[in-house]
Amino acid sequence: QVARRNQASAYFLWLDQQGMDSNDGKDTAYVSRVEAGVVEPKNWEMSELTVEALEAWVVDQNVPTLVTLGPDNFPRISKKGRPLLMGVVDIENEQLVKGIKAHIMDYILKTPQAEVEKYYYGIFDGKKWSKFLEQFKVESEDNPQYLILDMPGKRY
Repeated sequence: QVARRNQASAYFLWLDQQGMDSNDGKDTAYVSRVEAGVVEPKNWEMSELTVEALEAWVVDQNVPTLVTLGPDNFPRISKKGRPLLMGVVDIENEQLVKGIKAHIMDYILKTPQAEVEKYYYGIFDGKKWSKFLEQFKVESEDNPQYLILDMPGKRY
């Protein structure tokens, strides 16, 4: 219900392991975020077992691991509280897009989770949004490139 109420774009699973005894007698139920293309599900590290805590986690995790950013999702994701690490590329160049995506996913999968969770990750069309990107000194002729953008902090 929490994921549905927040219009989740990921799948959140509540796994109740009733009948499975734990050595310490604690509840063994857990919540995971499952996403296509991501090998390991992201588990909710429960500091407190409340609807509010679960809802805060779902809101934070309701962004794909690597998203193609555009006018429909950029405003929402850029204001969620983490800076965006964006691969800026001409979306029409499928080879470059594939390479940037592979590079970002390689970073995400090989970097300690605490570091990975400092950012949201995306691909941004540097050709289509070149005028917008000029304010961050991103020039089309320099693409592909990476841009870290902190909209709430107004830094790049």
